[in-house]
Amino acid sequence: MTLAPRPSLGSVDIGDIDNLMMSMHRSVQHFKKALETKHAGTGEVLQDTVKFKRGKTRVLESLVGLRRYMDDILRRESGVEGRPELMKIFGDDGCSKIAALHSWTQLLNDAGQGSSIETDSRLTNVISLGHSIEEILTDLGLGKALKLAKQEAKERLQAEADAKQMAAEMRRLPRTSMFGVMDVRDGEYSPTEEVVPEMHSLPPCIMNTMKRLSMVSMLDKVESARDALDLIDTLFDVYDHDASGSLSGEKYDLAIRDFTAHVHQEASERHKRLGWAPPDWTFVENWVTEMVDPNLDGEINREEAQVGFKKAVDDIDD
Repeated sequence: MTLAPRPSLGSVDIGDIDNLMMSMHRSVQHFKKALETKHAGTGEVLQDTVKFKRGKTRVLESLVGLRRYMDDILRRESGVEGRPELMKIFGDDGCSKIAALHSWTQLLNDAGQGSSIETDSRLTNVISLGHSIEEILTDLGLGKALKLAKQEAKERLQAEADAKQMAAEMRRLPRTSMFGVMDVRDGEYSPTEEVVPEMHSLPPCIMNTMKRLSMVSMLDKVESARDALDLIDTLFDVYDHDASGSLSGEKYDLAIRDFTAHVHQEASERHKRLGWAPPDWTFVENWVTEMVDPNLDGEINREEAQVGFKKAVDDIDD
């Protein structure tokens, strides 16, 4: 049986829009995490934090495909009566896609005030293209549906933030951990508190916090380069429970958390001996992130781990 070729818009396949939207949604969630990071009292401007820079890079890269897609469909149907393809993609879904894009770009534009995001062509172009699509949909009689969809998208974005806040509040309540592990949060060891909900999807094989922290501590003490590499490979495999070959998402966050906990403890002991104030957790976390993820792409491959893991635990001793 011969399949008909899928229609395409220039260099972008029509079927890619859902993938592009999902990728953008994940990037926005990643960026929002950076905005929710506590940095008050550190003297560090939000836009200067590692998490903000990493989130910014990821979300701006996600805009590239959407920009190309939106530009292609506008050019392809320029002068075409009724804009059938544009209507099929951005109108027939109740304007939900274009409404979501509007809410995301509004968030980025507001959060990016005073940073390079504000004037980045990837964002400004998508905002402009979005306005053009919205005007076309309005002219085609979907103005009321578009207005409703934009309001729903705005409320959905706010609801996600409220859910995160509720989860944060619940994490402050003392309770026995269902995994029987030690949680490391805000620079404190809390054996009786439940682990962060985002980590619940991780398999039990990497939920033993004490064992992981013990391995990180061993890495700090080992002197043989071969022994260090063997230990790093073992630790990397523990984090990389699905054998994907890289640490991203929850795996990435867990590795950063473990190494930050170790370095923060070591630095705290050193500061105490010297009569200095305790080190700030966020500052240490940013420093560790730069050590193990030098390109700040939110992903740690094995080669980066082999260099960065050892560097992170050793440099505090210098």
